Amino acid sequence: MKIKYLFVAVAGASLTLSLAPFDWWWTAIIAMAALAASMNTASSKQGFLLSWCFGSASFATGVSWVYVAMHDFGETSAILATLMTGVFCIGLGLVPALLGYCYCRWVRDGIAGRTLGFAALWVLSEWLRGWVFTGFPWLYLGYGHLHTAMAGWSPVIGVYGLSFWVALSGSAIALCITAP
Repeated sequence: MKIKYLFVAVAGASLTLSLAPFDWWWTAIIAMAALAASMNTASSKQGFLLSWCFGSASFATGVSWVYVAMHDFGETSAILATLMTGVFCIGLGLVPALLGYCYCRWVRDGIAGRTLGFAALWVLSEWLRGWVFTGFPWLYLGYGHLHTAMAGWSPVIGVYGLSFWVALSGSAIALCITAP
């Protein structure tokens, strides 16, 4: 069971590869598929923890600049900058954790819940992260798809719409893989 948490943490960490400067857009879809597949049979508590591992790892790899800002420009000690960045990533991981809890508790029944419900909850978690407590609109799934075939849709559906399609694609793949 513990391997499942490591699996989603690696998937979360790989999510950063879909963004600049790497632009490996397909890693976001695979990461979403891994998260959705891992939660398809999880309890609500396990869903919370799985999503928390995913989110914390994603932020740990995606916001390393926070450490640089505090240590190099803020002249904070390396230990304190590392500690504060770690707490920041762990705290930000609570937003996707809420998604995992809600998904496993109320949403994942049926095909629509496992696909549309997962994608809608992911976009809601991105919106909450960008709005609550002055917001942190960073590492949205849609940003990794601004230079792909989906780019033409970005003026119409925005970054949240692109995030929805990425999460929907990943959850549909997860449904195909885990369906009995």
